[in-house]
Amino acid sequence: MNPSVSVIIPTYNWSSVLPYSIGSVLRQTFTDFELLVVGDGCTDDSEAVVGRVGDPRVEWINLPTNTGHQSEPNNEGLRQARGQFIAYLGHDDLWLPHHLSCLVSALEQGADLAYGISLILLGEPNGYHRWPYPPCEGYQPGMWIPPTSVVHRHSITDHVGGWRHHRELDTHPEVELWRRAYTAHYRFVFVPRLTAVKFPASTRRDVYKLRPCHEQADWSKRIEKEDDFESCFTTLCRERARGSCGGPAASYPAPLARRETRSTPYVSSKVCRACLDQLFTSYRSPLQSLSYSVTPNRFDIDVRCSLNAIKQNACRTLLGLSERERTNQPRRPTHSSSGRGDRPKSPNVEDPTPDIECEIKIR
Repeated sequence: MNPSVSVIIPTYNWSSVLPYSIGSVLRQTFTDFELLVVGDGCTDDSEAVVGRVGDPRVEWINLPTNTGHQSEPNNEGLRQARGQFIAYLGHDDLWLPHHLSCLVSALEQGADLAYGISLILLGEPNGYHRWPYPPCEGYQPGMWIPPTSVVHRHSITDHVGGWRHHRELDTHPEVELWRRAYTAHYRFVFVPRLTAVKFPASTRRDVYKLRPCHEQADWSKRIEKEDDFESCFTTLCRERARGSCGGPAASYPAPLARRETRSTPYVSSKVCRACLDQLFTSYRSPLQSLSYSVTPNRFDIDVRCSLNAIKQNACRTLLGLSERERTNQPRRPTHSSSGRGDRPKSPNVEDPTPDIECEIKIR
């Protein structure tokens, strides 16, 4: 009998984190799943680590060669998946125990794709900036939703096709896939509960050289032992999800057609002054200036603050800007050293320059 859900974990040569991501799947309250751990041509001991799990629902698959991105491991997982629902989990991310039950329930009630709130832990020298994402509910084409937050019907990718390689696109593969599904009139539903914890590699210097797992170990322990883990973040999550962090949300129309905005960046979720102010203030860089301009077919926002390069990248990611949209330049091919499929880094991510002037213009 086929499982209801096929969980796909794409990975590349980072075996130390796998017990924690896999463990968060095995602790789900919804148990009717299979777990496909798909290596992108792994050459380390990942297969042995997965084999030691000892659960018949867990299967190891390894591509013959490294493809340099999570797209191909995800596609292989889709080809071998037996479930009617598909869930993705980054190999260094974690789920809360109710993740599958909440999102599968939304699908059983008629949604085609459901996504919850992820607690994104942006790495800093002395700790974390904790950012519940998405900050506001309601999907718009071009919005970044981390795959770790998503469960969708298998029939979506059967119909619209699977993951495309990042070298073929001018945006992130997950952004393009969600937009393709939405354009095909599939129903997206936001579930206003914290269901996952994400550790963006782009804010952790040399993470794929050092391959640590202490963060995943610490947060796994917290999730497992703290009964009130979700409630600690619930108020903040719900406020940001509603765009009601003490200030009015700025509403604006859907973005123009892609062909009309080839060189025009846009934000694809509601943005409120208080959300932005809290984001930049938490980085110890209060907003120096912020202005909105709203017209019937356009939403502009100018932000000026002082951030270092890594925090610039994190803020732009949270605001929903793709690589090309961040730089307003044709995208240059990038080659991931990890192969797992974290979003390609912009050229300045590794820039160790301390505070520099940053002007984010969304036009």
